[in-house]
Amino acid sequence: MLPERTSEWLKWRVARDTTNVVWNLADRAGSNNVDDDPASVRRAVSSAKEIGTRRSSGLTNRYEAAHVEDMSTFAHLDIEFDQGIATIVLNRPPANAIDRALYMDIAELFSKPDRIGPGLKAIVLTGRGKHFCAGNDLDEFATMTPENGTERMWRVREAFFAIQNCAVPVIAAVNGAALGTGLAIAASCDFVVAAEDARFGLPELTVGVMGGARHLARMAPQPLVRRMFFTGEHMRADAFAAAGGSVIVCPTDHLH
Repeated sequence: MLPERTSEWLKWRVARDTTNVVWNLADRAGSNNVDDDPASVRRAVSSAKEIGTRRSSGLTNRYEAAHVEDMSTFAHLDIEFDQGIATIVLNRPPANAIDRALYMDIAELFSKPDRIGPGLKAIVLTGRGKHFCAGNDLDEFATMTPENGTERMWRVREAFFAIQNCAVPVIAAVNGAALGTGLAIAASCDFVVAAEDARFGLPELTVGVMGGARHLARMAPQPLVRRMFFTGEHMRADAFAAAGGSVIVCPTDHLH
């Protein structure tokens, strides 16, 4: 059985497509038979279009209402939608650290972006407050064991893959820190726009963990990847771009 939200979407698509067919048939009937009984044909055309529009509008309204209700289930993702552009905001204070539940929500949302709204063209992904994302939730990370590690790491990769494979372009708008997982999330996007004082970094090695170089390699040449990976140092966005990092840098007050 189809999930309710999928069923609503299919109903909306069927209604929209049916309306188009009704309009086309009605117009064709009007043009072909107008000499036989112009008044009755015009009445039929008007009636058909009214019925089709009413059905489509009703289902579209229910579909859009379902969107609002469905989007509210994401505890730490704020979602705005305007004229085909969705803005997804990481909202897990104080630094938008990612835990298992948020990884799962990211995977769910970006793997099915059509639920955000009809006519979606692109997604902007950013962070609430001072930072884009300062990394993993370290308290939860400390509870990882050999027994739960495989499942947890799959949740991480699933989120990155969902962003990379999203059906519409995803633009990271990076403010503040994008460290560790934050850098990986930005690197999973199609484009990265960063405030000039935003900071990129892979601090994992400084706490005895290896990771992140593959993600950074999507944004930076190998010498820069090695430098940041082995030192764990943070780089301002303007310095990162000057060293070959693939980011578009803008004044901080222009980012949003």
